[in-house]
Amino acid sequence: AQGFAIVGNRLWRYFGYDFHSYKLNSVAAGADPMATANWSATLNVGDGYLSISDMIAYEDQLALGLPKGLYMGDQTGTFVNVLGELEGQVNADNCRDLSIHEGKIIVPTVAGLFAYEGGGGVARVRQIMPTSLSNKSPVQGMVRATKSFGGWLYAGLYTGSQSYLLAGQERGEGFIWHTLTRFPHITKPHRLHFDGISIARGGTSN
Repeated sequence: AQGFAIVGNRLWRYFGYDFHSYKLNSVAAGADPMATANWSATLNVGDGYLSISDMIAYEDQLALGLPKGLYMGDQTGTFVNVLGELEGQVNADNCRDLSIHEGKIIVPTVAGLFAYEGGGGVARVRQIMPTSLSNKSPVQGMVRATKSFGGWLYAGLYTGSQSYLLAGQERGEGFIWHTLTRFPHITKPHRLHFDGISIARGGTSN
């Protein structure tokens, strides 16, 4: 298997063959996951060619990131692409590092950074950072990795030649972003991880 996620009382996994990981199934809590017979029937997600890039649990739903969009599952085992605008912008970097921030799924794509919010029977998707900002900052490009920590959303952004770490907070209907640092090496961010932030190291107390 390429990835696992726990949703409700089930362990889900995605897997595939010949580098195409688009198959999905699950096993109930308490059942032996080493026994093949305990796994559910296999579901095929997407077009059967594009691989699942990431998987995350969200409010008792399973969310899947694919190069074509963000697929949200329901109780019938149906997965619907809630980012249909990516249909014409298929890219391996789309939806490759999903995270949860303040009750929203954060979705990096080549078309910008998006936030998906469900609940109350109403789903909402909105862009929280475009790939081309309206200001003249040189720090513009694609966010490839995100992490929520201490009320802030951190983003690893790649301009095409340099990588930067940004931090954002929601203000009203939008996010305010701050550039924290430029990474010393020319490389694309893949994952963000925090061990901790202290006041002595320049962090904040809240």
